[in-house]
Amino acid sequence: MTNNRKHERLSSKGLDIHCKVHFTTDIDLLNISNSGALISLVKPLHIGQKYTLHIRHDEKEISLTGVVVWERLVGSKTIEDGEIVPLYKAGIKFDSILTKKGTELISFIETSFLPKEFRARLSGIRVEVSDSDSAISEDNKKFDVLKISSSGLLLETAPQMAVGSKHNMEINLQAEKEPIKFIGKVASSRKIPGRDPNVYEAGIEIEEMSEENRARLEELIASLKPADKEEDNNQTD
Repeated sequence: MTNNRKHERLSSKGLDIHCKVHFTTDIDLLNISNSGALISLVKPLHIGQKYTLHIRHDEKEISLTGVVVWERLVGSKTIEDGEIVPLYKAGIKFDSILTKKGTELISFIETSFLPKEFRARLSGIRVEVSDSDSAISEDNKKFDVLKISSSGLLLETAPQMAVGSKHNMEINLQAEKEPIKFIGKVASSRKIPGRDPNVYEAGIEIEEMSEENRARLEELIASLKPADKEEDNNQTD
C-alpha cells in the first residue's frame, strides 16, 4: 500500500506525551468582576472542577481559568433545532487574580464593558455584560499521544471524539513548562478492538498553530527521529 502522507508520523507511545483537549460549550456571560463570573448554559458543569472561560468582545479576547463554586437548574431553553433543553446558571471563581492574568482581566473589563466614570474604581465592581461571544471548556481531558507528525497526531481517547469537530488542544511534555498549543480537527476515530471499557484512536489534523508553537513542535519531532530510525534499522538487520 502506498503511503500518501506528506509528513512522516513518528511513534511517541510510552514517552509520557499527552494532548489536552478543550471540549468547548457556548455560554451566556451574565456578569463579571475581577474575581469571578456568572454564566448560563445548557449543560451541567461539575462543582469544584476547573474550567477555562473564553470571553470575546469586538476584537478583544481573554481566557481565564476558574473553579465552579455553585450551579443550579433555573429553567429550560429552546435551541435552534426546536429542541427544549435544560438551562443552568453557574458561578465561577477565577484563579490567580493578582497575577498578570488579573491585570489583563481588569483591563479587559474596563475597555469592553465598564462606563468611563467607573474605570478608576473597578476593584470589587461586578459588571453586567451584553454583546459578548463567550464559551467555557473543560480542562481535565488529557489523552495519550501515540504518533505525531508536523501535520497531526494520533490520540488514544475515551470517550469517542466526533469526527469533524474542532478543539483547542495542547501537547503537554513532561520536560516543558509551556504546552504546544494549536487548533485541531478530528479527521478520524475508530474503536480499538479488545479494549474494555471502549477506547478509541483519533486522528487529529493541525488546523491552526502559531509560528512559535510550530517551531517547538518541529523540535519535538526532531528529538524523536533518531530513536525511530534506529528502530527501523534494527528491524532491517
